[in-house]
Amino acid sequence: ALPILFVSNGNPYFTVHVGGQYREADSPDTLMETDRWYHLAGVFDGQEVRTYLDGKLVSTVQGSGERRQNGLPLLVGADVDANGQGVSHFTGAIDGVRLSKIARYDGQSFEPSRRHVPDADTLLLLNFDGFVGPWAYDDSDRQAHAMKVGDVLLQPVD
Repeated sequence: ALPILFVSNGNPYFTVHVGGQYREADSPDTLMETDRWYHLAGVFDGQEVRTYLDGKLVSTVQGSGERRQNGLPLLVGADVDANGQGVSHFTGAIDGVRLSKIARYDGQSFEPSRRHVPDADTLLLLNFDGFVGPWAYDDSDRQAHAMKVGDVLLQPVD
């Protein structure tokens, strides 16, 4: 299963299935407000699961072992059920999504980039600059373009 970033009731968390169990770096004392932008990041470095909000570490939990794999699709803006269908849809705006094969962030804080650029460790980079038909362009070398499903709107950002 892919690691997953969630926001539930305003609380961000990152979960990874590793070592035969889900390890969740949740942050129940961190409440995200509506009507503002955030940089949300989840990191799994093989030993620890971490959640960062606006470049600040908000939660960490130990976790190691083999990651579980499955054949379910990656959804942006929803969770996926056992049949590969979207559930728990996100209500809000998503400006970009990056998946990497390395742990990009460590320590207590970092300075988030306003816009990500691809590099050799980027597995997926969706900047949501526009759609080509039903596709959101993947800026990584893998060209894993994402298909738009449902009532997705593209709106300019200030």
